Amino acid sequence: MFNTWPFDTLLPAIDRINTAQQFSIDEHSDLLSFCHSVSAIKPVGEAKTETVAKLPMQAVAILVQDSKFCFSGESPNYTRKELAKIIEMYGGVAAASVTAQLHYLVICDVPNPAWAFQMYGRKVEKAMNMKKKGAGPEVVFEQDLITALKAFGYSLL
Repeated sequence: MFNTWPFDTLLPAIDRINTAQQFSIDEHSDLLSFCHSVSAIKPVGEAKTETVAKLPMQAVAILVQDSKFCFSGESPNYTRKELAKIIEMYGGVAAASVTAQLHYLVICDVPNPAWAFQMYGRKVEKAMNMKKKGAGPEVVFEQDLITALKAFGYSLL
């Protein structure tokens, strides 16, 4: 399980806590939030939910112009084609797969039942493995992308 999400994220955090024999309020909050996000994922066959399973990542500044984006999951607001058009409208490029040239993998907010283990999919797994090796795209969420676009005057259609 060491190389399987969520254990590959959770176990190092537990090791740090165990070694230090204490943890801050922020660490406690982050760990609790992560555990809640994992437990909020619904099994295949259950109704889709607006609950977002968040990866425990720091906020990333999203630069749209001249950047390549790929999308994973199902957006509650847009089709992938619509997201690609929005990205292109602001000077970015939409890509179909995760490669070393990709800048951002955008996780859309509604979990897709086809995702491996009803969690994240192969695109996210590939991106996270690339990041562990020191390269690869930033993994961001659709809402973070929309927030970044709002700085350029974008509003929901």
